[in-house]
Order: sequence, then structure tokens, then C-alpha cells
Amino acid sequence: MIALTFQEKLALYITSKNDSANISWPIIGGVGYMSTLKDVAQRAGVSSITVSRVINTPELVKEKTKDKVMLAMAELKYVPNAAAKSLAVNRTGLIDVFIPSDIDLNNPFVMHFIAGISNALSKRMYPFLILRDKKKEHLCDGYIVTGLLRDEINEFYAYASERDRPVVLFGHTNLP
Repeated sequence: MIALTFQEKLALYITSKNDSANISWPIIGGVGYMSTLKDVAQRAGVSSITVSRVINTPELVKEKTKDKVMLAMAELKYVPNAAAKSLAVNRTGLIDVFIPSDIDLNNPFVMHFIAGISNALSKRMYPFLILRDKKKEHLCDGYIVTGLLRDEINEFYAYASERDRPVVLFGHTNLP
């Protein structure tokens, strides 16, 4: 199953509705104005909470209500604010890949390793960031780690556990 972004789902929704294919795209508040969730709620005649449910848990919303909200989003060119959502759900949508600085990124094995990670994460719409310094604090949803020495692994697990983030470890098969 292919994961779609909200914008892709909205575009598919619009094109699937014959009567809404020729939507004019008004600019509500003037040049450069970005519509808000509240604008969508007012246009659709529903509460802001209902709009949020349509975006985050559409299976909980009646089809007729969902149609009104999706049409209002299309008319207003509403794009959900990813930063606001990540704050609300305590998730960034980002995976940190830690490869120590003493490992050469130009090594063919390392390049294939990174390409494999990129391929797997892109299928699930997860961006990733390669980190070379484990002391650098960074917000993420989880870690993929390779190249650590045995004594560094427990330290990294403790670091990730404090942040309640999962760790995928490559290179040490005899560890839990």
C-alpha cells in the first residue's frame, strides 16, 4: 500500500468529484494569505475540531461532513501546517541515521547502506537526516544506528530511551 501525503489525498478527492473539478481558488485575506483551519471550518459550516478530525482521523467523520470539509479545503487551498501537527502529536516525521564521523560515507558499502535506508523510508514518506556527531541534540521520531563500539551502544540506547524513541541497530547481532 502506498502512503499518500494529505495534499495528494486532497488532490485525488477533488478530481474524483465531478462537480468540484472546476474549483476557483480565491485568496481569502489578500495577497500571500494562507488559509487556516478556522477558515475551513467557517467555510464548511463545522467546528475546527471537525476539520481536524477530517484531516487526522477521517474514518470517524460522516461522509457528507467529510465532503463539505474537503471541498472547503480545496476552495481555500488549505494546507495543514506540518510544524503545528508535529508539536501537537509530539512527532517530527524525521528519522535520524547515525553514522560515526570515522566511517567514510564514500565507502561503497556505506553508500548502499544509506541508499537502502533512503529507499525503505521514502516508501513510508519519512525523511531522514544523517548525523555524524552523537553529542548533537536533534528532535526525531527514531534512530537508525551503525558503527558504534560495544560500550557506546548501551549509552545510545539510554539516550534514546530517555526520549522514548526506538532504535534500529546495525552491526551487532549478539545484543538485545
